[in-house]
Amino acid sequence: MAQGRHASNPFTKLSVFNKGKALLDEAIKMDGKNLELRFLRLTIQVNVPGILNYSDKIEEDHAYINKNLAAVSNPEFKKQVTAFLTKAKAQGKL
Repeated sequence: MAQGRHASNPFTKLSVFNKGKALLDEAIKMDGKNLELRFLRLTIQVNVPGILNYSDKIEEDHAYINKNLAAVSNPEFKKQVTAFLTKAKAQGKL
């Protein structure tokens, strides 16, 4: 999805983004309990322009992450997630 930023043609950008979105959504369908995938999707949805229509799972992912963050064993990842959530809330994105 990030590769789309480097394309000069807007249609190419959108195509690359949509392919990445489909891959990420499919991965989450296959492993819906994967907090890292949910966090990745949340960060993308919170930060992409609204015109891309990719914000329908923000509340679901945010709730899942809040519910399961305490079980994360990696302290650095937990710190990163917490910092992102705090910043996104302060910016009114969550």
